[in-house]
Formats: sequence, structure tokens, C-alpha cells
Amino acid sequence: MAGYAWKPDRLYVPDGITPELRRIAIALDLASHELTRLLGLYELYQALSAPQFLDSMSGSTVLAGISTMRMSLIRNALTITVALFDEDQRSVHLRRIATTITDRRHYASIEAAHVRSGVEYEMDHNLERLEVKCRSMKKGRFPIAFGKLEKVRNTMLAHYDFENQPDMPFMRDLQYCMVTALRVADLSNRILLMRSFTLLWMRDQVRKQACALRDAISLGARQDAKIIP
Repeated sequence: MAGYAWKPDRLYVPDGITPELRRIAIALDLASHELTRLLGLYELYQALSAPQFLDSMSGSTVLAGISTMRMSLIRNALTITVALFDEDQRSVHLRRIATTITDRRHYASIEAAHVRSGVEYEMDHNLERLEVKCRSMKKGRFPIAFGKLEKVRNTMLAHYDFENQPDMPFMRDLQYCMVTALRVADLSNRILLMRSFTLLWMRDQVRKQACALRDAISLGARQDAKIIP
């Protein structure tokens, strides 16, 4: 058995795992849902920020609305990204999830769940990869990038002029932290819930949806231009 594909309407919790791992499994599922929303927000922002699209909207009556949408999208994406690593005990906290899963005290419980399910995911290999991600979240680039995002959220977000500063200095930090969150969630899903988070498939799906919405806006703007005297 190759494992399960991640489905947004179904939570599979393996039988026989410890109560602590069950709590982590529920938190991981919530984080996975939030990451799909985050990916959708980011891809829609990217679609509506394409230079060719913005040039085609120049002078259009919907340009102001597009600017508002873009500002809202990137604000929400930044807020969600920071929240996913928030150390508040009430948050899902991806770092806490990953640290718990890689705790060797839970190894036997997770391994037994894999054996019962007949799943072929490479548990040991994925655990090693997740341990590397845990270490990288404590030192190196991630703490610096996350610290910058947290500062923007806490002190600048409400006052940041997104429209007149298209080259937002925190965008690279946002992208880096998003990728880190997606990779941690993918590995955690494979190890604990024995399912693939299917990152590339999800990215392609939300990108198609974002581009479809962008094209619909563009078509509607062109039609309005023909009607408006």
C-alpha cells in the first residue's frame, strides 16, 4: 500500500498511537488546511501581480479594486505564515508538531502504526529529513527570516504601503518561510498520518484557479470598457 493522498475533507488518524500523537495529528490536519488556504492566497496574489496583467488593467475602472485585493491577499498570507509558527499554546505551531513527531519516544508508536497500515512511506528516511528541518528552524536563515516577518506583522502591517512599494523587502522572507512550512507539513503528514501532502499537485491546482480568476477579471474589464461611454 502506497499511502493516502491528502484530502481536505477527511482526517485519518492511525489507530494505536499515543494520546499526545493524536493531539498532534489533529493540529497537523488543521495546519494542512491552513497551508492550502495560504498557497491559494499567495498564488492569487502572484497572478494579480503579473506585470502584463497590471499593464492591461491600466486606466480600467477595476484597477483600484485589484490593488485592494492584492494588498489584502499579501497581508493575509503574511499573517497566516507567522501564525503557523506562533509559539502560543493555542496555536498549531508547526515547529512543535515536527519536534514531537521526531521525538524518539514516539518512534515505536509511529512505526507500529505504519506496520498495521501496510504503508510503504520511508519512515526512517523521512524522520531524518524532518529532524534536519527541525534543526534548520532553530538556527541559520529561518529564524532571521521569521523574525523579520513577525516584526512586519506586529509593528508595520497595518501601516505598510503595499501599493506604492511593489518590491516589498519581506517577500523573500515570506516565500522562504512558506516553503519551510510546506515541507515540514509534507514530511509530518507522511510520517504521522501516512499520507502525501501532494505539494506540487496542490500548487498546480491553486495556480490554475488563480489564473482563471485573473483571466475572468481581465475579460470583464475589457467588456466594461466597450460598454462605458
